[in-house]
Amino acid sequence: MVELHTGGYAKVVSVDWQKQTAVLQPTNKAVVRKPDGTTEWVDLPQIPDAPIHFPSGGGVTLTFGLKEGDEVYYSVASRSPDVWFQNGGEQQIIDSRLHDLSHAACFPGFRSNPNALTNVSTDSTQIRSDDGQTVIDIKDGAVALKAQDTEVQAMNDKAIMKKGDMLVQVTSSRVDLGGTGGQAVVTEGGPSSKVFAVI
Repeated sequence: MVELHTGGYAKVVSVDWQKQTAVLQPTNKAVVRKPDGTTEWVDLPQIPDAPIHFPSGGGVTLTFGLKEGDEVYYSVASRSPDVWFQNGGEQQIIDSRLHDLSHAACFPGFRSNPNALTNVSTDSTQIRSDDGQTVIDIKDGAVALKAQDTEVQAMNDKAIMKKGDMLVQVTSSRVDLGGTGGQAVVTEGGPSSKVFAVI
């Protein structure tokens, strides 16, 4: 049973973006018994060419960059996926090994406690940078985009864009420039009934 692998945690050593595979270094060690009867903890061997999982379906895929040192989870198939991975479709199994580390696939996103994300939203779905400075936030009836000091929000009743202290707000009946509650913008035909500005 020692050589029966089902899954574990690893760090990314390198990525082959053309093949969309990663070389992984498992982070859990294995104990081996030496000829003199003593034991020693050793690194598990690196896992080469582990396919990277990108969530997808219906013709849409969510991709993200992996870099050296990223933490991941690997899942080990009971039989070799090599022929299917190379050719797709239904394939005959030509490798008799069971639960071998070389059967692993890579699932990014799992984190150890020291690398846990901070300020995780509890009421929306987000695509975000680890530092939280760039965020796409989605929840019922609203989408928000934040990048450094720029924010864009689209809601049922209005859309808002902020850049620093400047704000533009659009509803179905009016546009506010520079902030809300400003004066009507004067056009050639007179004061506008739809566009207002804070001067």
